[in-house]
Amino acid sequence: MENQNMENTVSTINTSIKQIPALFNKISIAENEIIINFGCGRYPELIEDKFSDNSVISYDPLYDGGNSFVLTTQEELHHTTSYLDGNGVVMCANVLNVLTDDLLALVIGQLKTLCKSGAVVNVGIYEGDKSGNGNPTKKGYQRNERAKEYIKHFAGFNVVRKSNILIIK
Repeated sequence: MENQNMENTVSTINTSIKQIPALFNKISIAENEIIINFGCGRYPELIEDKFSDNSVISYDPLYDGGNSFVLTTQEELHHTTSYLDGNGVVMCANVLNVLTDDLLALVIGQLKTLCKSGAVVNVGIYEGDKSGNGNPTKKGYQRNERAKEYIKHFAGFNVVRKSNILIIK
């Protein structure tokens, strides 16, 4: 899917706030482990600074902040992560919960591909009002689904849920 088509459907960039997502403080990341900041949002440098001993690969198809080190296409992501060989951790913080149905399957497919490459995929979900009723917000869209509702999308993978975090292998 082209980036401009994604932009017309949802804008995850608008939901970015200038703070390190809680997911990055709740998951243990080994020194020198490769971090894929999946859906890095507007402030990828926050993660790069916090994990300066790690290689951080930032990916967001809607990124427009001028950082030439942020990957913005699926092809760039695939090429860059093809050498992981089990030495990577994917951090996907507050991305799935702001996607409309038409994009959810696409993004989950990308996460599954990263998991198949040997990376452990960690997904942080903001559950909103937990009603399960998706609604437009001032900054975009919120699915309002509980984290456990996303497990079904990862059938065939080992998924462990810890509160609002999914750990997928």
